[in-house]
Amino acid sequence: MNLASRYYNHLPWHPEPSRREGGTCEACGRLLKVYYRKLSTAMALALVRLFGMAIDVPNRSYFHVREFYRERGDFAKLKFWGMIEEAPNEDETKKSSGLWRITEEGTKFVCMEMKVPQYVILKWGSELLGFAGAEVDVRQCLEFGNKFNYAELMGSVVKEV
Repeated sequence: MNLASRYYNHLPWHPEPSRREGGTCEACGRLLKVYYRKLSTAMALALVRLFGMAIDVPNRSYFHVREFYRERGDFAKLKFWGMIEEAPNEDETKKSSGLWRITEEGTKFVCMEMKVPQYVILKWGSELLGFAGAEVDVRQCLEFGNKFNYAELMGSVVKEV
């Protein structure tokens, strides 16, 4: 992996993703691999929807993921960028609460007030190691290679940002 030239949320931010093959743990046989997860269009779209819900229903702190995330994918990975927080899980029969809220960082990202690294680097898919790639804003995540229009989408959420 190349040396970090910057930091984001106190973790290394590498200029480019470094693809490496995984190995096998000699003790347990588990695949040892580092994953690069891109901040995808679906993730950005769900974040914008969550932002809109928080504006429309200001007396609610958390919203269930099914209320704003219809795509399949890595929505929960947004927590690694610090853009969302999950409500504590009080039901021992469930893996998670499924309830999320947008953070101040998530709001800034949606409102085009900050950029973030394009990739999060994870070990085994859930342990945060750092970040990689170019700086991206929400518009780039929504518009690059797809039909979404940031101005149109935001116009449907709030009248004035």
